[in-house]
Amino acid sequence: IFDIAKVPSTSFPTFDNLVRLEVDYIYSPAPISSLINFLHFSPNLESLIINQ
Repeated sequence: IFDIAKVPSTSFPTFDNLVRLEVDYIYSPAPISSLINFLHFSPNLESLIINQ
């Protein structure tokens, strides 16, 4: 997300209320690294579902 949008990670909000995230994944190296960056801003995430 950050790499693609060219958004500095310091300007991105923290998702404190996000406890479940479901994403659709189409193979590409960039989205996985962006997802990992996004997860750093989701400190209370309990469940991550990745649909292929």
